[in-house]
Amino acid sequence: MKKLLSFALVMMMLMALAVPAMAEGEVTLKWMHHFQEEPLQKWVEGRAAAFEESHPGVKVEIEMVSNDSYLNTLKMKMAADDAPDMFDLDNNTYLREFVDADYIYCVDGQDVFGEVDEALLGDCQIDGVRYGSTISTAAYSIWYNKEVFEKVGVEVPTTYEEFIDVCEKIQAAGITPMATAFAERSIGFNMWFHPFYTNYCWKDDFNWAVDKASGKSTFAEDDRPKKAWEEFMSTSKYWSDDPFGTSYDDACMAIANGEAAMISNGTWILAKLLEYNPDIQLGVFGYPTKEFGGNLVMRPGSIMCVYNNTKDEKKLELTKELFASLFTPESGEAFASGAMQLSSVKGVDYSFSPVLGEIIDYPNYWSIAGFQRWGNEYEDVFFDVAMALALDGNADPEAFCAELDAQFSTIQ
Repeated sequence: MKKLLSFALVMMMLMALAVPAMAEGEVTLKWMHHFQEEPLQKWVEGRAAAFEESHPGVKVEIEMVSNDSYLNTLKMKMAADDAPDMFDLDNNTYLREFVDADYIYCVDGQDVFGEVDEALLGDCQIDGVRYGSTISTAAYSIWYNKEVFEKVGVEVPTTYEEFIDVCEKIQAAGITPMATAFAERSIGFNMWFHPFYTNYCWKDDFNWAVDKASGKSTFAEDDRPKKAWEEFMSTSKYWSDDPFGTSYDDACMAIANGEAAMISNGTWILAKLLEYNPDIQLGVFGYPTKEFGGNLVMRPGSIMCVYNNTKDEKKLELTKELFASLFTPESGEAFASGAMQLSSVKGVDYSFSPVLGEIIDYPNYWSIAGFQRWGNEYEDVFFDVAMALALDGNADPEAFCAELDAQFSTIQ
């Protein structure tokens, strides 16, 4: 009996030794993000693994939160004193909010900025001080299936009239001209409305959104959103058969399979399209509005930030090192080739992707780096109104602007 007890005790001790345990002095860094695409998630995992390998005793714990709940989850974690050590924010409006709450460490003066394209750093500053760095730049454009264009016998349109003519010919061939994933607002509806309202409203007025949010100007007195809405709705006959019942995945699959010809979205869509069809031949062009022609809209991507951890200097220093490791040439190359996106790091070779190279060499584009955005509440109202009217088929620009003014007035 004693021998059995002794044997059992020894086995328990051996099993205890076999169970991984946090070594004494080991540090865990929390990295929270909202990147939905699998290749981008793999880049995050790869960067974390590389940092762990070069920093024995450090564990990088990754948490991915869905885009729709990301901001609220991040705020709740901050309030509960459970903040991630590193996280990302979509734009400088959110950046200011978190800086004002003293949640973000000032990275001004970090050597990392020597590797980042200076043109992208405007969105990472508050009052001239840098609080983060963008990992990418996104090209908002019309993505099209080249094989569909060749099959129908159409060329890339350069005017609004040519765009409508292309849509007519594609539709006559039994193919959906515009894949519209309106079942999902942020990744679907917003992306198709984006080239219309940005070109008309923001192109020459970077304060347009904040002026509307503050009540400095109204929608009703402004012809620009009226033109954007009228032109957007003029394309509705070319949308998917059930636009508000079509998901993002469904729309991407339709493009990949040649059932649809065009989709409006950011650079992140490339990985999804290749997932459905690795051999797809893709091209891009800027939507040609009636007044501005075809321009790609370039926007800095998510801003990576370091939590202002005043309670644990060791973790803060390690997080700063992790942050800096994201902006090396090695990381930039891994981001571009792995996530199939445009890196913020200078000098990346895009020869592995013809369509990314096409974006880099595109002759006409304008950047919205540094433009002033309204807060999340106003953005929600703006797109809720637009989606409701589009669902009703209401193309009246006066009704669109009147409803926006009415809704904005309730939250100003």
